[in-house]
Amino acid sequence: MPSTDRTEATQPVDLPDELAMTDLEARSWLDVKPTAFNPDLARLTGFAADYSMCTWLADVLRAAGCDVVEYPGWKTRGRPRSTGPWDPQGVMWHHDASAPGPSPALAAFLAEIGRPSEGIPAPLSQLWVCLGCGGKHPVGTWHVLAAGRANHAGYGDGWGAIGDDSGNAEAIGVETDNTTGEDTPEAMYESLVRGTAAILRHLRAKPTNALCAHKEYAPGRKTDPDDIDMDEARADVSAQLRRALVPWPGADHFGLHHQCKDGHVKRLEGWLLSLPANRKSTHEARDTVTKWTLDRVKAFQRDRPGKVESGRMNPLTWRQIQRAARSRR
Repeated sequence: MPSTDRTEATQPVDLPDELAMTDLEARSWLDVKPTAFNPDLARLTGFAADYSMCTWLADVLRAAGCDVVEYPGWKTRGRPRSTGPWDPQGVMWHHDASAPGPSPALAAFLAEIGRPSEGIPAPLSQLWVCLGCGGKHPVGTWHVLAAGRANHAGYGDGWGAIGDDSGNAEAIGVETDNTTGEDTPEAMYESLVRGTAAILRHLRAKPTNALCAHKEYAPGRKTDPDDIDMDEARADVSAQLRRALVPWPGADHFGLHHQCKDGHVKRLEGWLLSLPANRKSTHEARDTVTKWTLDRVKAFQRDRPGKVESGRMNPLTWRQIQRAARSRR
C-alpha cells in the first residue's frame, strides 16, 4: 500500500462520462498488479495502488467447473476509489432476500440499480449465484457482476482476515438467489463450495479465517444466509481445496436393498469402513444398500452433536462422512 503522503499526492477522481472506456481498452489499464502504483491510472479512473480490479473472477470460476454468466461491463464496474480501497482478503456469503423462487431480475438490480432511495448505490456485490433464472441457466450458475468494490457488507465487527467495518474493502461479496426461510438447494450449495474454493485459492487465503457469512461479520444486524451452517461450509470448502468433493448423487441411491450401478453405495461403504468405528468390521464394500449400511450411517449421525439421527442419507451426512474418511488417510 502507498504511504499517506503518496496517496494524497495523487487525488483520486471519478471517471467522467466522456472518458468512458470499452472493456478492451479498460483491460489494458486495469489489469495491473495490486502493488503497482500508476499515477496516470489513478488520475484517470480514480483507482490507486490499494484498489485492485478482480478481472480474473470469471476465468477462475470457469476453471473450477462452475457455470458462469458475465454481466455486461463487469470488468470495469465498481465503486470509485474515492469511496475507499479495494483489496480483497476473503469472501463473504449473503442471501439476496428476494422473493422465494428464481429472481432473474436480481442480476441487474445488484450490478446497476442498487438502492438509491436508501443511499446505497450499485454494485451491491461482485457475484450472484442464481436458482436458474427460470430455466435459463443451471441452478448454481455464477453471475459475475463487478470487478471492483461493491456495497455488500456495510459496517460490522469484522471476522478473521476481514477487518472491522471493512467488509466492502476486504471481502468479495457473493449473493445467492434465496431469502430467509428458503432452503438453499444442494446444487446451489455445491456450486458455492466449488466456486468459493477456487476464489480463495486464487487469493491464497484459507477458509478458516477468510470465508464468513454476513451474519458473522455483522451479528445482530444481519442474519444471512440463514440456513447455512458456516462451520460446515468452511469444512466443505477446505475439503474442496484439498481435493474436489464427490457431489451428492441423490437420495434414490440409498434406499434399503437398492442396488446402485453407479458405484455410489460402494463408495459410501468404503468411506464408512475407513472410519475408526468400523475398522474391525469384516464387511466388504458392495453396491447394494443393506442393514449394515444404514446402521453405520445412523451410528455416524449419532456421533455428530446436534444432528438428526435417522440412518437415512442426506447431502450433509454424505459430505460429513466423505470429509471424515479423508481425514483418516
